[in-house]
Amino acid sequence: MDKETQRNIHVVLLVVLLVIQRSQCRSGGAPPTSCQTLLPSHGQNTPRTTTSPYAVLVSQNLYKPGETIQVMLRGLCQTILKGFLVQARRIDPRDPRSKQDPIGKFTLVPGARYECGNNESTLTHSSPYNGTSIRFNWTAPDTPQGHLQIFATIVLKFDTFWSKLTSVVIQDSTAQPLSSSPNDLRTPFIQPCESDRPTSPAPVTTTLATTSLFVVADANSTHNQTEQTTALSLTTVAESSTMQQWTTMTSFVTATQIKLTNKTAALQPPDWSKSTASEGTLEEAKCGQDRGCFIGCNSKSCDFIVMWSNLGDYFWFYIKARRLPGANGQYIALAFSSDQTMGSDSVVDCIQDGDQLSVHVSYNTRYGNTVMTHLNKVMLNQASVKNPGDDLLYCQFARKKIVEENKAHDLSTDVYLMLAQGSLLAGVKQEHSRVPVVSGRRLDLRTYDVSRQLQTPSILIKAHACLMLFAWLFCASIGTVMARFYKPLWPKTKICGRKVWYTVHRLCMLIAGILTIIAFVLIFYEVQGLSEISILRLKKLHPVVGIATTCLVILQVLMGLFRPSSTSVNRPVFNYGHWLLGIVTHVATVFNIVIGCGLQKAAVHFTIVYLVYAFAIYQIVVIVVLEIIFCNIRVNVKKQQSYSIYEMRNTIYSSTKDLLEDVNSEPPRSSLLKFILGTHILLIASITTTVIAMIVLMPSNAV
Repeated sequence: MDKETQRNIHVVLLVVLLVIQRSQCRSGGAPPTSCQTLLPSHGQNTPRTTTSPYAVLVSQNLYKPGETIQVMLRGLCQTILKGFLVQARRIDPRDPRSKQDPIGKFTLVPGARYECGNNESTLTHSSPYNGTSIRFNWTAPDTPQGHLQIFATIVLKFDTFWSKLTSVVIQDSTAQPLSSSPNDLRTPFIQPCESDRPTSPAPVTTTLATTSLFVVADANSTHNQTEQTTALSLTTVAESSTMQQWTTMTSFVTATQIKLTNKTAALQPPDWSKSTASEGTLEEAKCGQDRGCFIGCNSKSCDFIVMWSNLGDYFWFYIKARRLPGANGQYIALAFSSDQTMGSDSVVDCIQDGDQLSVHVSYNTRYGNTVMTHLNKVMLNQASVKNPGDDLLYCQFARKKIVEENKAHDLSTDVYLMLAQGSLLAGVKQEHSRVPVVSGRRLDLRTYDVSRQLQTPSILIKAHACLMLFAWLFCASIGTVMARFYKPLWPKTKICGRKVWYTVHRLCMLIAGILTIIAFVLIFYEVQGLSEISILRLKKLHPVVGIATTCLVILQVLMGLFRPSSTSVNRPVFNYGHWLLGIVTHVATVFNIVIGCGLQKAAVHFTIVYLVYAFAIYQIVVIVVLEIIFCNIRVNVKKQQSYSIYEMRNTIYSSTKDLLEDVNSEPPRSSLLKFILGTHILLIASITTTVIAMIVLMPSNAV
């Protein structure tokens, strides 16, 4: 085994070890460093600050030394619990004892393990967990410890977790009353859903014990916390059962304090008509606190904001967007999608057609949109559009989370949000006027997340654009000019055994061809096939022209590789064909770049379009200038050279307009030609670098 192979094996083993270590960090419970911070070791990820979808519940709010209390970690609205870390801690600021020391002992349950020195005061998961709740017993120490709370860190995903969630205060009867209200110390959580409503327990054959569990499900309620008035009975499976069985057999029996939206009752959505936005912006100060937000802003202004809140079986959405200037009829469309591309998306359309305002459900196909009127009453509730006359358009509606319809996305799962805006023609939606704004990742609408992502080209679209720009603005431009005008220069210099012009031309065009093919493959992978084509709209021809030019590029490269020898009778035919095909390919490709800049998915800044136009004009000017110079050179040479040399020149170069390729001296004004070439390379390098830098520096899809 050689050294190179050994090194590769070592690298593979190192990667495997790192992957194993990362997997343990995800599924094997909290590390010892979490004992004080209550933070999991999840890389650079930080705890969510949005309202928690989890509740920390305890069976009573008073304790005595040595007493056992039940603790439950509950995911509301069927929110999955992947991992946890739980402790009891002192919370009275007047107590001189440490507030970070874990107090008491937890009873070990299947699937969990002790942490922090294995002293039974801290419990965490020992293997991946996939339930909506978990319950265990906590036993107080034999001596009073002051007022306590249960602290928990709960993980939904590796990069999504809430830290230091607290239960109600478990008060010590021997200690002085707290100076502040115990309710103020409890971590708020989202409004419970219909799935959290108490149901009758199913018969269980296992030995069960019924225990009263204290809970206040409305995080904003202020009623007295007494065991008698807020009792919640739970059936507890014996410890011999598995954690998964334990979770599934936990059911609510009675809960007089849980406030849920009844299916037949009218929804009571929040009133967000009074904006808390800063002057001149659409950003809301309460985003992430009592609502989720999707904000479309750039460095200068904001175009829209989508807000949502959890209303039991529904999500309440409130949209504000800047009106399209000059449009009498327009629409805002909010789509829910499983990916970041158009197609198979559930859509809610807010329509303003003159004085007529409406909201309806539709569905995005890959190339169009279909109105789904029959779903309006099934999916929507209390929908309305407002057009107050200012530069904003308002829309609000309640969208049902789960609908038994193939073309209606289940909003209880993570989704991408898309927002599009466009005009109406005779009451019919036209293509959106700007690129749809898409969230950079899937959003869990049950949590009050905040996303500020504006849709920009994907990485593959950026790569496609940059490769094509470098190939045809830089490489092809130099290669074409060298072959057309610079054959007579540097007659005594050779690179790789070939004349300078030929080596540079071949290298530039070969690079251009390879980059074009790579860009062609990338864009086909990005769109998963062929994009929409329309001969009636110029920019929709971009895919067809792109395919045609790619075929021409491949043909050009093959022709260059199999060029006939200089003595072949086919050489003149090759010269004319290769020259003509090169000109057509270059012009068609630059033209396609121009129309490609107008595509919505490209989302390029208008400055880039102007720079491409400037390049096209400049390229024409350079060719015209060089043609004039060479025409003048030919006239002067005719006067200075003998008739025989003139006849030789005319025979060899009449078709190519090149000068004395086989002589050992450079033509007149060669210094001027070299200066023009250097200036040309510098200018197109500057234009190409500027355009590519603008594309690369545009923000990519992010959170």
